[in-house]
Amino acid sequence: MKTVCLIPAKGDSTRLPSKNLREIGGRSLLARTIDVTKDLARSGLLDLIVVSTDDAFIQRAANNEGIPVHWRSQACREDPDATVRDVCMDFLLTRNHELAWNLMLILVPTSPLRTAQSVGRAYRLMAGNGFSHPVMTAVRARKAPRLMLAHTVDGLWRAPWPAAGGDWYVHEGGAIWTKPQWLREDKTFYDRPCLIQEVPPEEAVDVDTELDLVVAEALWRRERS
Repeated sequence: MKTVCLIPAKGDSTRLPSKNLREIGGRSLLARTIDVTKDLARSGLLDLIVVSTDDAFIQRAANNEGIPVHWRSQACREDPDATVRDVCMDFLLTRNHELAWNLMLILVPTSPLRTAQSVGRAYRLMAGNGFSHPVMTAVRARKAPRLMLAHTVDGLWRAPWPAAGGDWYVHEGGAIWTKPQWLREDKTFYDRPCLIQEVPPEEAVDVDTELDLVVAEALWRRERS
């Protein structure tokens, strides 16, 4: 089972400029994500780690950590609506990467408190189910999140999944294990049923603003105290 990890790290960010290079505890969000991938590689779960970017500073930072970079295509760089899934496909369609890998791990740098242990448990969950479904790390929600409501063409809001029964989870981008063929077939990560690996709330902190960065720093210091 050949596995590649892609770290999508763009250079531009509206709400938190250069956020992927901002630091927590003296290590950038990008570097902290790379630290996790190196732990996973040492345990035999990853064969290749790649940073996908459109920014020379991020390219230099990745190379300084010994990680190769996929420079995004012009079409991907110029698309203001490009999603993480689009970035993944941009990598997979380059040099037939889609055919070279059986599994793909996607780690966005904005979840700096994730751990290799949680990502490894997500992999084992996928393996234990015969690699038949994608796996996402997520946190339990106290109630159905509002973001699960879809605005339909008739002007009404509807829940895209059954609202009664079961547990609700929120995926904050911590980790996704999937297959290249599923990324090709689906338009989003939510087009097919997936498995959920629950993680502690602090691991799901998503840094997108200055306040998020302060919260993440405080949680990191608390864990070390």
